[in-house]
Amino acid sequence: DMPTPREAFYIHDIEGKGQLSAQDALKALNALGIPANIKDVNAAGGKMDLAAFEAAVESLGSSCVLDEDALNLAFAAFDMKRNGQVSRKELEHYLAKMGDRLDVEELGHFLEKWDPDESGTIKYAPIVASMSACHFKPK
Repeated sequence: DMPTPREAFYIHDIEGKGQLSAQDALKALNALGIPANIKDVNAAGGKMDLAAFEAAVESLGSSCVLDEDALNLAFAAFDMKRNGQVSRKELEHYLAKMGDRLDVEELGHFLEKWDPDESGTIKYAPIVASMSACHFKPK
């Protein structure tokens, strides 16, 4: 299940100081499915207490609009077998084709996020679920 903004804040407030560093705020936003980057976090004030973090979630999350057709096309580009899932081999092939080589550790982190059942494949449904903080444009 996707954490609430409050849960994401406290999960990433490892030191328990009631404040997230910019890097931890970025991780917490990403955990909510908000595709933020460090520039977004710095623009929202860098270090954040809970109120600032919730404001950033509202601001950045509301600007996160996905076209469902575009998401389908992006997933289909990786799904070479057209079976609704992307294997580790398919992912490695596509990334190599794009000139991007992930080391074993980076690929492991990627699969941890997108392969929650550790089946070795990335399915479409968990990706959509992780994007629940975003709003889909209607077809």
